[in-house]
Amino acid sequence: ILEKEVRYRLDNQSFKEIMAEIETSEKFYIYDNEYHIIELKHLNSPYKVFNDISEGFDYLYYQKSQEERIKSVTDDIFKFIKRQLKHYNTKLDKLKKSLYEAENLEEDKTKADTLYIYNDLDKKGLKEVDIEDYEGNIVHIALDPKLTVKQNANKYYQIYAKKRKGINYIKEQIEICEGEINYFTAISEQLSMASYQDGLQIKEELMSYGYLKKNKAPQKKKKKINLYQIKYGEYTITWGKNNLQNNFLTFEYARNNYTFFHAKDYHGAHVAVNSDRLNEEVIRMAANIAAYYSSGRLSSSVPVDYCLIKDVKKIKGAKPGFVSIRNQKTIYIDPEE
Repeated sequence: ILEKEVRYRLDNQSFKEIMAEIETSEKFYIYDNEYHIIELKHLNSPYKVFNDISEGFDYLYYQKSQEERIKSVTDDIFKFIKRQLKHYNTKLDKLKKSLYEAENLEEDKTKADTLYIYNDLDKKGLKEVDIEDYEGNIVHIALDPKLTVKQNANKYYQIYAKKRKGINYIKEQIEICEGEINYFTAISEQLSMASYQDGLQIKEELMSYGYLKKNKAPQKKKKKINLYQIKYGEYTITWGKNNLQNNFLTFEYARNNYTFFHAKDYHGAHVAVNSDRLNEEVIRMAANIAAYYSSGRLSSSVPVDYCLIKDVKKIKGAKPGFVSIRNQKTIYIDPEE
C-alpha cells in the first residue's frame, strides 16, 4: 500500500520528502480497508484522522472488536429476516395473482347469464359450447360434462359469488403482507447501522412480537432505552436508530414543541431538536443525521421532512417506529458522516 502511495505522489513530491513525512508523522489515517500514518491520497476516499498514533490504533481495534460483538448478535437475525422477506415476497406474489383472478369475476357472471340462452338447459355431456350472447357476440364457455347446462350456469354463479366475497379478504391479506415486508426491510436496514446495544434491542423487539423465541432464563428488570445525542450550539439534537428507540424518543422523551425530523419515503432514524425555533444551520444538521441514519444514506439530495412533535401520530395497529405526520416542511440534504 505504501509503494502505491509513493508512486502516486512522485509526480508532485520527491522520494526524500515522502520519507521525511513518514518519519515525522504523528497522525493516523483510517480508511474503509486500509490505514497508515500518512494520508493515502491514491485511494481518493474518505478517512478518519487522529493526531496521535496510539489513539488511532485504539480506535481501529475498538472498532474491530465492536464489529465482532455486533456480528455475534446480528448474524442470526439477518438470516431470519432474509427468510421472512423471502416468505412474504413469495406470498405477496401469490396473493396478487389470486386478486387478479378474483377481479375477473364479471367474466364468470357473464358465462352464467349466457348459458341460460342455450336451447336445452337439461343437456349433459358437453365439454364446451359456443353461444351467441344478448349482443350477438359468440361466447366460448367450458363446461363440466357431468353437469347439465343449467347446473354449469349455477356453478359459474357460485364461482362469481365466491370470488366477490374473497376479494376483500385477499386485499386485507395483501395489506398485512406488505406491512410485514415493510417492517422486516426496516429492521434489516436498522441492523446494518446497529451498535452492539442496538442489536440487542432489535432482538428483544423481535422476541416481544413472537418472531424469535424468548430466552428461557428469567426476565431481568426492563432495560432503559438509551438514545443518541449531541449538543449543537444552544440546541440538543437527539435520535434513535431502531424502532424501540424511535418510539421512545418521539412519544415519551420529546416534548410537543420539539421539532421532529425523518427522511421522507425511507426507513430511518427519528430525530428531535429541543426547540420549535430553529436556525438554518441546526435544521441542516438535524436533517443530515436523519438522512445519514436512513436507508437513503448512500443517496444524494435526500428529502427530509420536519414538523413539530405534536404533529407526529402513531399509525393505528402499526408496530413501533411507524408514524404519520402533518404540517411538515421538506429540506433536501446530501448525507455526510
